Amino acid sequence: MTDSVAGKPVILEGPRNVTVLSGSSVLFRCAVGGDPEPAVSWQKNGRSLHYAGHANYRVLESGDLKLDNVGLADDGLYHCIARNVKGMDYSPQARLRVEGEKKN
Repeated sequence: MTDSVAGKPVILEGPRNVTVLSGSSVLFRCAVGGDPEPAVSWQKNGRSLHYAGHANYRVLESGDLKLDNVGLADDGLYHCIARNVKGMDYSPQARLRVEGEKKN
């Protein structure tokens, strides 16, 4: 028997640390469960993603975060948040490390 509320959001799989070259694409995983289906949002360095970095980003229907054309300003700590009427859950933070431009 658990103390949790039935249907409360839970992060089943969160993002993992990744190192990429500037200009690359990154996919951060955020698999969630709960009833009703939780909404997923993302934060970078503790702030809403709306104010983060230069990459083109999308939160996919699955809840995963897709970052395209990352730059040095996108380097930081990312985590997802699952939220529904019964509560919220936070993933552990994952580090995105962006290394300098590719050499031609």
